Amino acid sequence: MVGECLADRLPNRGFAVPPFSDGRWQEIAETRWTIEPVVLRMSIERGDVD
Repeated sequence: MVGECLADRLPNRGFAVPPFSDGRWQEIAETRWTIEPVVLRMSIERGDVD
């Protein structure tokens, strides 16, 4: 997660979530807008797995 900038390594303390910039939130939102319709369509096509 550190390599993806989703966590900061704190020596002798573990890890922490870094602050997100507006640009990072925008990137996350754009990614979700792109993939969510695809995975929803796949879910509907495959139906219930129970």
